[in-house]
Amino acid sequence: MISPIHPNLQGIAAERFFALGQELMRRQRSNQCDRLTELSEREASWADHHAGMNGDRERYKACARVLVDLAKARWTVAEDRFGIELQSPDARPRHALSQQEIEQGKRRVRTELQPLLDQQFLSASVRKFISQIEQPSKSSKAKSIGLLIADGREVAQRLEQARRAKTTSKRVEALQDAVRPYLQLVVPGERDEFTKLLARCKIRFATIVSAGRERLSFPVHARSRCRLSRASAKS
Repeated sequence: MISPIHPNLQGIAAERFFALGQELMRRQRSNQCDRLTELSEREASWADHHAGMNGDRERYKACARVLVDLAKARWTVAEDRFGIELQSPDARPRHALSQQEIEQGKRRVRTELQPLLDQQFLSASVRKFISQIEQPSKSSKAKSIGLLIADGREVAQRLEQARRAKTTSKRVEALQDAVRPYLQLVVPGERDEFTKLLARCKIRFATIVSAGRERLSFPVHARSRCRLSRASAKS
């Protein structure tokens, strides 16, 4: 998919954005994409200190960050007759992928998203939120989110039983017992029955866990936590 982009920028901001697109294009063609985060920070600093932005300062910073982030995510930046266009990465493999190719693809995506993940965890507000959910204050009467985190080793044992099943029907039955996904409607003000944390905070924390569990401070290996997790799934 090819998408021309025409941000609502005027004057020097529009010229600078076009020049940024050209620089990204050159870097991609020469495989020099390892320091794009610094490029985004450079553009934000330029916008903050340039006097001729004419009200486009915040708009330019947002546009520049989006363009750089898309380049990080392997969108190809190109120049057309009217400005900059983006081509999405090809997500469809041309042949059946081997296990090694699948792992390589996963590592590539992790590498691409790592700067964004680092930036998120550098945020003071995110760190404060994680701390409050991991170790709620006594006055809140809430319990740690860790009570809802399943023990990975115990989950692996359940999945292994399913893998060893000799028939498809038994494998499906074992998987249904091992993994029980569920949907939860998040109602404003509603709290989790086990931890008494706000449901919306639990969902937000889950997105952070999926992005980078290694950055969380609590240990997640207590079997009781796994039992609570499965009990929560039944509710």
